[in-house]
Amino acid sequence: VAGPAADAPVVVKLGGVSEGVNAALAETGAIAQAPAGSAATLGRRLEDLVLGLRSRASAALAVAPADAPMASPAGSNSLAKPAGDGIRQAAEASADGPSVPTPPSGSDDGGSSPKGNGPLLPRLLASGLALLPAYFFGLPLLAAQGYLVGGLLIVSSVGMALMPLLGPGATKTLRAIPGLALGATSLAGVGVALSLSYGLGVPTAMSLMAPGLFALLGGWGLTRYGVSGPRHRFDKLESVSAFFGGIAALTGIGLAAVGPVTWFGTGLLWLSYPLSMMLWAHLPSWVGEGVKNAFNGLYQGARGAFRVVGATRRDTVIFERLTRFSARMYETWKGNALWLGLLIWGPLLVIEGVMYAAALVSGLAVGLVQVPAMALWGAVHKLRPGSKAAVVAAETARPAFDNVSNGKKAWFNRAEAKLLPSANSSSFIKSALGGLGIRGLQLVWLLAAPFAALGLAVAGPFFGLARGATPYDEARHDPDGLRVTRDDSPGEKPQDPGEDDRPAPGKVPFAAKVFTGLLALAPAVYFGYPLIFEGFSIIRAGLFLAAALPLAASPFLGKGTPFFLRTLAGRALQWNGLFMLVSGHAIVAGLLAALGGWGYMNYMRRLEKDDKERFDEFEVSAFFGTLGAVVAAGAAWVGLAGWPLWTALGFGLLTSPLLLQHLPRWVGAGVRGVFRSFSDSIAAFHEVVSFWYDHDFRRNLSSHASHWLEKHWTHGIWLSLIWVPTWLVYAAEAVLSLALGLAFGLVRAPFYFVARALGEAKPESRLSRFANGLADGWLASAEGSKALFDKVTASLQKVMEAKDAVSGRPTLVAALAFLGARLAQVLWLLGVAVMLPLGFLYGLFNGVKKAFSPAPADPR
Repeated sequence: VAGPAADAPVVVKLGGVSEGVNAALAETGAIAQAPAGSAATLGRRLEDLVLGLRSRASAALAVAPADAPMASPAGSNSLAKPAGDGIRQAAEASADGPSVPTPPSGSDDGGSSPKGNGPLLPRLLASGLALLPAYFFGLPLLAAQGYLVGGLLIVSSVGMALMPLLGPGATKTLRAIPGLALGATSLAGVGVALSLSYGLGVPTAMSLMAPGLFALLGGWGLTRYGVSGPRHRFDKLESVSAFFGGIAALTGIGLAAVGPVTWFGTGLLWLSYPLSMMLWAHLPSWVGEGVKNAFNGLYQGARGAFRVVGATRRDTVIFERLTRFSARMYETWKGNALWLGLLIWGPLLVIEGVMYAAALVSGLAVGLVQVPAMALWGAVHKLRPGSKAAVVAAETARPAFDNVSNGKKAWFNRAEAKLLPSANSSSFIKSALGGLGIRGLQLVWLLAAPFAALGLAVAGPFFGLARGATPYDEARHDPDGLRVTRDDSPGEKPQDPGEDDRPAPGKVPFAAKVFTGLLALAPAVYFGYPLIFEGFSIIRAGLFLAAALPLAASPFLGKGTPFFLRTLAGRALQWNGLFMLVSGHAIVAGLLAALGGWGYMNYMRRLEKDDKERFDEFEVSAFFGTLGAVVAAGAAWVGLAGWPLWTALGFGLLTSPLLLQHLPRWVGAGVRGVFRSFSDSIAAFHEVVSFWYDHDFRRNLSSHASHWLEKHWTHGIWLSLIWVPTWLVYAAEAVLSLALGLAFGLVRAPFYFVARALGEAKPESRLSRFANGLADGWLASAEGSKALFDKVTASLQKVMEAKDAVSGRPTLVAALAFLGARLAQVLWLLGVAVMLPLGFLYGLFNGVKKAFSPAPADPR
């Protein structure tokens, strides 16, 4: 009998089929971007769903054949193509390439069960990996009578080993076991650390505290991940981060409990911290908001302290007056910059640095005592925005922030306002006393702020409850708007009366010249005395004093002084440097002296030629550059050793740019050419050793990994046997390119220097074209011959493109071709080593060819 009763079984099943179709489509994602294997698997899943429904429909319709639709002669009840074939054709139409092969039946999922549990072997490998903390840490702790932590480590390790074996159909209780066990282990570690440290006085036990706290948060995240249900799929990145984060957390607790005794163990312990933080991604969003707001409280606390310390610069005219006074002194005579820097600006910079460092410490302390209230505020506001609870949480955190972090405007300005009239006074004494008073007030504030913040943080809950009935105000109660105000000036800043209109002094103060001369005389006395009276050498003492004494006398030399005397310090520096280099006495100090003296002379000649009126203005840069070279030369001549020698050489290196900047431009071009020699060689080697980076072979390896990871995350265990060595190969290729590039670049560096220097000095000359042609041709015939390597390995690189039709894995033939290309690469490297001297001959040929070829047209 036909009718509704007969069709009821089919109609009831339609809901289940719809749910299955939706789940399959959601799991695959966009079909156009899905891999071939995934699209084909989707087709068969939908086909099974539809055919299963059709079989049930056939059984129901067999009761009333008169109502059956038109059928084929073979007895089928439908003329439509199976759903799987249509989806496969759609995938082929949208996929890259001419076609998307259909994987063989029965081998498309790598052994994956229809329920999505994943293949057995990778799951067993992952479980074995999870048991390693139990073996390496749990069992030794049990043997050492660490029963609590050791036993829980083993339980947690077994729980983590259970995780790969669970499928989507596992109960929430089973999925929560790894996280609960990790949380219990972390609590035990923290408890043991506290009991041993404060109960038995074992300070080393506190090493368990940090990994225990990291694992405690991680256990919470892992538990939440386990019980979250369908929101997390076990074959997605969430599973990878949860699994490896859990193992890292267990490893950190185990290493801290056992005690790493080797550098490898210590490094592994430090590595466990960031890896275990992957579990934090599974914590609730309100936890992240609480942490973010706590860090914002720390930042705002430091920012508020900086606002207080910067009050002298922003609210007074003291710094502006010092700046204008220094500018007038410098315009009068450049040598004034020495005593201005050493007596005024140097100490001021040190004081400012110390004050800002103290402000950082004080501000972080202020923010630290606010962490609980700030974290609670961020979490509650995320959970219940606009609620009474959010208002109470905000009003609990606000007192400490408003009165301390933002206390520059609330309280500090009231006391500062009483001192500002004195600090901004035109009287030097009043201004100095007012500035000192504000500085003292800042110190008192920085010392008292953490204690005030602590008191207000303790009283914060009472303020919160008392103001809880306040209506919600987004500007005040939303933590995202929490900022220390920049509009905190105590009043309008006065203008400095007529300071810029005062005429500059017309005469250089004699005291300033004496100060500058004594500064330069100090190294002459310090190094000259032992050179004359302890180990007398007329050459060393004469050369050194010929440079040091004229430098000390230079502030008193005017325009009428002969040019030879005014430049004697630079000439003597050159003599010192050349003698050191020839005798091999001190290479670094010799180079500083020789090149510095050359730069000094070049500068003085240009200055005399360009502007004779400025010749008597002693340049600060030339003075300090010469002083540094003199100090380095004196340390080398005396024979200092240890930190005094390195301090003197460091001072010379630090000030050397002040003289080296005056060297001819072609010297700088030659130095850049030396660096170019190294970079060109390194890049040329790396182009060959990394020839496969943009090749289909590496892309096929990536496709292969994606194919298996899409099936189940546990495939990452055995895929690491491929990719860890691959990453090591990347590192080895980089190191090899760097080593070979440095070696070959060093050999070619002098030629690059000459070529680039001539290219700057005489770019159109035959000599310049010859030198540049030699350098370029030498490189092109040696490590720069990648075109030859590509031509030799072209057939092999073509074979390397072969891949598996389903997974994208490079075939065995492609792997053998890759090994063949590697062998050709080794032969190419050996050939480059042989071609280095022969390449020089080719470079000579190329240089001659370039020299006698027509000069290139000017691009302008």
